[in-house]
Amino acid sequence: MKAFRNKFSSLSLAALLVLSLSATPALADKEGKDNNRWSSNTVDTLVGIKGAEALVGAVLYVEGADVLDFSLVEFLSSERFVLFAPTNSAFENLLALEPGSLAGLSASDIANALGGLVPADAVAGILLKHVVPKRKFWRGTENRLLRDGSAQAADGSELAVGVGVSGVAVNDSTIIKANFITRNSIIHFIDTVL
Repeated sequence: MKAFRNKFSSLSLAALLVLSLSATPALADKEGKDNNRWSSNTVDTLVGIKGAEALVGAVLYVEGADVLDFSLVEFLSSERFVLFAPTNSAFENLLALEPGSLAGLSASDIANALGGLVPADAVAGILLKHVVPKRKFWRGTENRLLRDGSAQAADGSELAVGVGVSGVAVNDSTIIKANFITRNSIIHFIDTVL
């Protein structure tokens, strides 16, 4: 874990978003709370959001397969970062599933199903592309990210960030719900897996 922290401690800071886009029914909070969750970490927050089960399932699958040299759950629970979180429908599109196929499934069910569909190291690579590590807290960096037009993800890839036709775009995805603030991250839900 130390090697991972050291590797990403030198990454440039990038956060997000000038626009806070409206909620979609697929991303309803299971408890009706607002987006500010200073007392919860990222993993706990994602578990409490309807429409994030596929992402949580993917994290559980990678964690159980032990394909990374660090604990993904520990990282997502303690490090500071921005997460571009694909929705259940984004995962359905990636896996060529019918819309609504993941509705009603638990994160554990999805983690178990992924085992027969996609290698764990491939899922780990996909997940790391959605994480932008941070050295400091990210207040006031949204304008800089849009000005710079890019951010470096945890897998080392560059993410293009800008204002698109439907709002703020990250690569080929659009942010559909922004600024879920947790104790250690900011989560922006996107409509496409990067």
